Amino acid sequence: MRISTRTIYENATSQLNLLQSQLARTQNQLSANTRLLTAADDPIAAARALEVTQAQSLNTQYGTNRSNATSSLALVEQALNEGGNRVMDVQTLLVQAGSGTLNKSDREKIAGEIEARMQDLLGVANSNDGTGNYLFSGYRSGTVPFAETAGGATYQGDQGQRMLQVGSARSLAISETGSNVFENSRTGNGSYQTVMASGNAGSAVATSGSVVDPTLLNDGTYFVLESGEELVACGGWSRRDKLYTGSGDSGADARALDPSSEPARVRAMFVRADRTRRGLGCRVLEECEAAARRDGFRQLALVSTMPGLPLYLAYGFRPLEEVEVEMPGGVTIPCVSMEKQIDV
Repeated sequence: MRISTRTIYENATSQLNLLQSQLARTQNQLSANTRLLTAADDPIAAARALEVTQAQSLNTQYGTNRSNATSSLALVEQALNEGGNRVMDVQTLLVQAGSGTLNKSDREKIAGEIEARMQDLLGVANSNDGTGNYLFSGYRSGTVPFAETAGGATYQGDQGQRMLQVGSARSLAISETGSNVFENSRTGNGSYQTVMASGNAGSAVATSGSVVDPTLLNDGTYFVLESGEELVACGGWSRRDKLYTGSGDSGADARALDPSSEPARVRAMFVRADRTRRGLGCRVLEECEAAARRDGFRQLALVSTMPGLPLYLAYGFRPLEEVEVEMPGGVTIPCVSMEKQIDV
């Protein structure tokens, strides 16, 4: 077969053009400092690079969100500290007003000072972040939380709690509602007085009652169900170490649990005898589980008496072992320790 000189020249020219194109591509890669100029160069590597870029952008945004959350929570903490100081000022003035050496004029001056502290506290409750967003108005960040009234103040916000995503699977609360902070403070000393009805001529003696497990009340983790004005069921969960009510006090009872490795406690569950088998116990357990989930817990633990075992089994708790629980006075009752995974 004869090959003409023209064919040889054309093949050489084509090869030179290919080499020049490859050289230009290499120079472009060096200039751009990347191997992939287009997705067609390596589709799999390009897709992976896109995933890494997106993940990097998300992590950068999470970092920004964490900084913003820190700033927001610092403002909330500052406002709460100022509010606490004003309340302490009022307590001091009230103690001072109880002195028997003061006359009417002195007490009027103290009343004026208390009124001034009230205005200061109202200002704290209506604090904003400097950009017009109020700290304690819930989702209604543009609404003044409290409006002064003749009897004090009225909350105008809602019950929403603003959340900020600070990780791929973690959101952080960056606000609190004014109603929770300034209106839901527990009054009293945790005990109550039991009295007999007028005309009761029986021989029973009514003594002063007390709250058996005040930790649940103080932590805001106790729930009650009412029918009309009647209490029909109640129960709570705890982020602290105490496993069951009535076990006596221990130095470790108040230890905060680690949500990542320890189960939240469920305790003090009661359903009125004439309201059983109506789903009330499960309803309380649902609230406990939802609240524990929001706090980051992944498990629930409890110690059940034998009558309560069917309720917990029906709800999904798994029995671990039978235990004897010693109550005050040396009385022991058979129980079962149980656990349940929290549905995510």
